[in-house]
Amino acid sequence: KGSKRRLVFSCFFERLVSSADREVFVYNMLGRSILFQAEKHKDENSSMLQVIDYSYKKLASKYGKGGYAKMYYSDDKYKNFLGTIQEILADKDKFVEHEFAVVEKMDKEDKDKLKVLIKS
Repeated sequence: KGSKRRLVFSCFFERLVSSADREVFVYNMLGRSILFQAEKHKDENSSMLQVIDYSYKKLASKYGKGGYAKMYYSDDKYKNFLGTIQEILADKDKFVEHEFAVVEKMDKEDKDKLKVLIKS
């Protein structure tokens, strides 16, 4: 009986932590995504547009309409984030513009990482 309660508590706690740990700033999400995709595909000698396309596909599958991202305990910040990211993902050209704007505003360290990972 005690182990059942621990299992329920553990599941509740995991979901709570998962929800609390969500990114709620679109700028941060786009920056992290492009850096991650550049690193993931570095051996392909990808162009910036190819990396942005990888980023788009990943974020669309996760946060687009019907995406797999789960928010067990939603709040207003996450709802706003989700609405904004879905609006951006609904128009791929708009997404590309946003990614270029994010790259433009990146700090020097992140820009240098991208230069190394992405072909010119």
